[in-house]
Amino acid sequence: MNNKLSLLHEKLFECIDTQEKNWNSFIYAQEKKFYQGFDEIGVDGCRSTEGRFNEYNILRYLSKEKNALDIGSNCGFFTLHASRFLKSIEGVEINPYLVRISNYTKEYLGIKNSEFYNLSFESFKSEKNMM
Repeated sequence: MNNKLSLLHEKLFECIDTQEKNWNSFIYAQEKKFYQGFDEIGVDGCRSTEGRFNEYNILRYLSKEKNALDIGSNCGFFTLHASRFLKSIEGVEINPYLVRISNYTKEYLGIKNSEFYNLSFESFKSEKNMM
């Protein structure tokens, strides 16, 4: 694992450790294992992002002319993977630690066409037409 990826992993697991101490809600990662895994960045999870993407055959719904919204985006791995096949995508997640993980991963991957919002879906307003 290269230094840049090691640093990303440190940041992600620091978010999980902080979440466990400060977030009074369901813990989305247990025993250093994420709910969503992301093979591209070497993060193991209960469910593989790439595997789910293929299993659900989502690519058939996506194109570079479409915008999308991910409600309850968790740690953003699915959102970021889908961003490669879309004009843009927005992720809404109420857990601030998961949004932080999303943004760290987005920065590491250099993805520019995604945004993450830390708020409830009921409070979210987008200026974009979603697919």
